[in-house]
Amino acid sequence: MNQSEELKEGQIIELLSCFQDADTEREKQFIMETEEAVAGILTTERIKMFDQRFISSHMERLLAVAGNVKSCETIGACQIEQEEEENRLCVLRVIRLELDDGTEVYVVNVREGMP
Repeated sequence: MNQSEELKEGQIIELLSCFQDADTEREKQFIMETEEAVAGILTTERIKMFDQRFISSHMERLLAVAGNVKSCETIGACQIEQEEEENRLCVLRVIRLELDDGTEVYVVNVREGMP
């Protein structure tokens, strides 16, 4: 099947028949185990070390699923255009993490991309 071809309903049904049904209970268990493993590595003390620091998008995703992070919310964001670099966009986000011990940690994430 070529990506540029438009799929017909029959082709979509045929393609979907190649996949097994979702096993939601197994997925939930896997997610719980993964969150526990991440929490074991990203201890509360380690997360506190990120307070008032820049973090990558990968680290942001890990922090968001850590079991000891109660909430993760963007409290501010702005978009910056860099004219000298062919209108490259830069998004700056300030994120507040609330940990299970009541501590709040603030981090900044910067994402760059083309418009």
